[in-house]
Amino acid sequence: MGLVFRNIIMKKSNLIVLVLLLIFQVSLAQNESGIIYYGHKIGEIAIDTSKVKNESAKSYILSQFLQKKRILSQDNNVYKLSFHEKQSLFEPIKRLDNDANSSYVKAVPDDSFFTDLSKNEILRITSFSGEDYIVEQNSNLNWEITGEQKKINNYLCQKATVIIENSIGVKTKVTAWFTKDIPLNYGPREYSGLPGLIVELNLRDNIYYLRDIIFKDLEINQDFEGKPVSNKKYQTLFDMSKY
Repeated sequence: MGLVFRNIIMKKSNLIVLVLLLIFQVSLAQNESGIIYYGHKIGEIAIDTSKVKNESAKSYILSQFLQKKRILSQDNNVYKLSFHEKQSLFEPIKRLDNDANSSYVKAVPDDSFFTDLSKNEILRITSFSGEDYIVEQNSNLNWEITGEQKKINNYLCQKATVIIENSIGVKTKVTAWFTKDIPLNYGPREYSGLPGLIVELNLRDNIYYLRDIIFKDLEINQDFEGKPVSNKKYQTLFDMSKY
């Protein structure tokens, strides 16, 4: 009798989960706009400090890393991604408390990223040397989707990687964990285009992770201010400023 009762309970539990999932999928289909909140934490240091010969430089690198890790140690909403149909805007959440100081600003850059999936367009809205720029980003991300899976916050996620290269030829491997349970093609920063929402993104020692998602009617503000430049031109300006 006990076994039969347990089987009935298990079947009812599975049915409830299925119904909730169906409700979520229907809600998702009906709501093509909303806000996704991401947190930001620091993982292991990306620079091999054992190869840094200058002790002052090594000390500075470690102190900056530890400061950033301390500032982002709390589990807070750090970024919001507003989405509507095929467009999204990823931007930092403005802080009004005591954390809104120069250290926090250094840990959380003020850059925003606008993505239009229908046009295969990604724009980075940023400031540099007192000037505002709208930078055309590389939208051709050659994601390699692997068979590796893991659970993150009860979402079954799949691993995808992409190699990015900066202006001086340094390559970096970016890892994304996306879930098909949320069929939205968005993600943190300029990373998108996967067959599901990016739940976690690993970029060097930075970890961006999903905290919440709210469906609501909204429009994406595209009234960006700044000088339009290519990514190559912007990198050239940035590199020239070092000399």
